[in-house]
Amino acid sequence: MPLTSAASPLSRCLRMRNRWSMSAARAHPASDRDWKDQLVELHVLAANGDKAAASEAERWMADDPEVRKAWAEVEATCDRIRGSEESA
Repeated sequence: MPLTSAASPLSRCLRMRNRWSMSAARAHPASDRDWKDQLVELHVLAANGDKAAASEAERWMADDPEVRKAWAEVEATCDRIRGSEESA
């Protein structure tokens, strides 16, 4: 399945990114949204086998506990989305 098809893991996580970013936009200034968007992009790439993105994310999380917490939230949201789409 191409990474850009509607049912691909990349598309599902990008839809999650849009929903997560919209809800986060109310609570965080633009600079927070920017780094969180970047984190979601790294998560999507890493989840689809991009080793460079995974390494970059690991380095970033090692340096910043807030980034690690946000990564866990992104991961949990992706898992929930995958679960709900699999049961549909």
